[in-house]
Amino acid sequence: FTLKEKKADFDFYEPLTTHDSSLSTSVFSIMASEIGYHTKAYEYFLCTARMDIDDVNKNVAHGIHTACMGGAWLCLVAGFGGMRVYNKTLHFDPYLPTEWDSYLFRVTFKNALLKVEVLDKTVTY
Repeated sequence: FTLKEKKADFDFYEPLTTHDSSLSTSVFSIMASEIGYHTKAYEYFLCTARMDIDDVNKNVAHGIHTACMGGAWLCLVAGFGGMRVYNKTLHFDPYLPTEWDSYLFRVTFKNALLKVEVLDKTVTY
């Protein structure tokens, strides 16, 4: 899909989506990052990361949302870090949320451990 098509889909579906699923906000964060809606991406990331702390869906009494932990990591790595695999090759398109000074994550790909650190004006791998 083109960037224009992705933005059109996001703009159409975002106001219709209730986010009743604890998995929804992480996907919206990742897609918002991909299409350049960085403020929305960060807001959805916060909702994902704080799902149980803030009892967003008023159901924490029934148990935690463990998928949100993975979703928060995906927001960071696939969203802010822009990690994708194309033609069996790992690619990144990172940016730094304005609320942060830096972030760092590690990922193993093809038996190699890669450390990615994103600062204000530099990215190191």
